[in-house]
Formats: sequence, C-alpha cells, structure tokens
Amino acid sequence: MSYRIILVRTQGPINLGMIMRSCANLGLDDLHLVAPLCDPNDPDARRFANHVRDHLSSLPVHQTLDEALCDCDLAIATSARDRDPEAAPSLDLAAIPSFVQDQGYRRVAIVFGNEADGLTRQELACCQRRLHLATPGSYPSYNLAQAVAIIGYHLVGLNAAAATAPQALKGPCDIATLRRLEQHWVNSLGRFNYFRSAEPEAQRERYQREFRQLLQRWHPSKSDATVIMAALAQFNYHSFGDKGNAEA
Repeated sequence: MSYRIILVRTQGPINLGMIMRSCANLGLDDLHLVAPLCDPNDPDARRFANHVRDHLSSLPVHQTLDEALCDCDLAIATSARDRDPEAAPSLDLAAIPSFVQDQGYRRVAIVFGNEADGLTRQELACCQRRLHLATPGSYPSYNLAQAVAIIGYHLVGLNAAAATAPQALKGPCDIATLRRLEQHWVNSLGRFNYFRSAEPEAQRERYQREFRQLLQRWHPSKSDATVIMAALAQFNYHSFGDKGNAEA
C-alpha cells in the first residue's frame, strides 16, 4: 500500500518547496500537482525544497483532479472545515491505515486544496472520504505545508507500525487482544512517567482497573485495538528506539 500526495491549485511557491522537502523526508515519493497556480521551478520553491529542488521540475502535473486519481484505489480529501457529509464521509487520521488494509486498497491519494479556498464541491465529490485535521488551539486551520507534513508523518508512522502488527480483523475483539492492548497502553504510560504520585504502583494498578472497565464499556473491534497498538508502538519507537513491550 502506498500514499500519493495531490496538491490542487497550489498558489504558494514556498509552500510547494517545503512540501517537496517534507515528502522527501518521509519517503512519500508520489507527489502530484493539479492545475498549479505557481511555477514549480520558482526560485522560492527551489530554495525551500533545498537538496531535493531538482525533483520539482519532474513532478507530474495534471489539468484535473480526476486525471491525478485515475490509477488510485481511494481518494481522501482534506478540509480545514466541516463539509457536506453526503459528499464524502469523514475518516479519522489514525483509522486510515486499518481502513485501507481492511478494504484491500493499494494506492491511496491524500488530496489537499488551494491555500485560500480549499477544495471545491466538484473536487470534494471526486473523493470517497474526507479528513479534517483538528487544531487544539483557537486558530482553525493549518498552513498547507504544515498540514501535509503532519498528515504525512502520522500516516507513514502508523502505516509502518500496522505492517508489523497482526492482520486487523473486523468483528468483536477477543479477550487476549484486549489484554494486550490494556498492558501495552499502561506500560507505555509508565515509560512516559505518567504515574508520578507518592505511590506510583498503587496509582498504576488503579488506573489499569479503570482502563479495563473503559475497554469493556467501549466494546472495541479487533481493528480498533490494532490501530491503537500500532500507534503506541510508533510512539515508543520515536521516544525510546523500540516499539514497547506489552508483556513487561
């Protein structure tokens, strides 16, 4: 499975240069442009692309989004605001790898609109799903280059972790998998010094009981559990150099 980054009507050469560099950092080597409003060889684009500036001139350029999607199995539109759910149902960022794996998609396009206007209704209608990247702060939208970097980073990490995890299955989660999730979650919190009271072991045991009750109320599927454990593995890998040990 691979991801294609598609930029529609991009107008900022600096954004384009930074996106080119981010894609090179992340190994996302399938970057396409649709009706760009800036020249890929603009000096600012080349300057911000840095060592991959020469790749800008070879980027595929399409006149329409349909052309850029012709060999993709799934298109996910990104949006800074809520859009018509009938046009494209929403999909959470963390759920994308398991959703793609469950459905057997091979090439997935992540579609980013123009910096000022986003995607038009017609462009949104070309996509089967939509993704809204939430902002914890008060400002509601990210810069285009930031959005591509954030989404790309998470997708590459989650995808790599999911590839080493057991095949996600639909249906209710078995008890053994729930226990592995529970242990992996609590062990990871311990590694990040979450339990820092006067009696950390007692706090950990109390928290683990409460977390088990939460899982029992939630009734997650095996696919849900796999998504979370894949994310936990990636958090551990980037912080400690390993994917964590659910049995510790």
